Amino acid sequence: MDSLFFSGRTKVVTSIIDNSFTVWRSVAPSNSCINSIMSLNSRTMQKAFTPYWLPISILVFLIHLITGLLLAMMLNGNLVNHVLTPIFQYIGIFKLIWPEQPFGALQFIATKSLLAFAYQDSRSGLNLWTLEYDSITLAIFAIISLALGWVFARVYALKPHYKSAYVIISIIGALFVAFSVSYMTNIEHCSGATWAGFVALYGVGFNEFELFPIYQWISATIGITLLGWGVFAIKRAPI
Repeated sequence: MDSLFFSGRTKVVTSIIDNSFTVWRSVAPSNSCINSIMSLNSRTMQKAFTPYWLPISILVFLIHLITGLLLAMMLNGNLVNHVLTPIFQYIGIFKLIWPEQPFGALQFIATKSLLAFAYQDSRSGLNLWTLEYDSITLAIFAIISLALGWVFARVYALKPHYKSAYVIISIIGALFVAFSVSYMTNIEHCSGATWAGFVALYGVGFNEFELFPIYQWISATIGITLLGWGVFAIKRAPI
């Protein structure tokens, strides 16, 4: 009796296991189904973050300008009270150069400030300091703003599947790049637009150094490396 009972129970258990595997195989997704789901998730994620990319990038661009302006005011101890458009002073020279040397004319005008925020002394009328943005600087700001906007938009779509460290790395990289192309003037230290790093060093008492552009290139290289690393890492994050 016992042997018959155990034999019957074994057959029942075996039958249940066999039926379970049969059902699992019938409902388990195939490789093509899994690939389709992943593709669908990718398209869904793309639709989720694409509408936010451009607005976030514009916001990041404005934050770059505001942050630089706040730092300049803190460094100099004065609030901006004057806004200039220096580039219009050079339009006449640009028109003279253009017919004979178009490329040289473009190089000339690209290095002139489109926008300058200044603190103007009310008694003398002199601009004691300015923070200036030329075409090249604004173009680079736009590029890194688009990159950071993409990072923030993708992070919003990925939510729990990203590491915040990569976002921080991207932000630090963008700040290094922005700093490398920021220019100022200060009546106490320099008459023309000078890299903000040199002006900051002058402001804290460092005077014995050469104005080599290598320092800007180092800042830009660090920034591009960190920003590229952050973007690449977030792009490879699982969906």
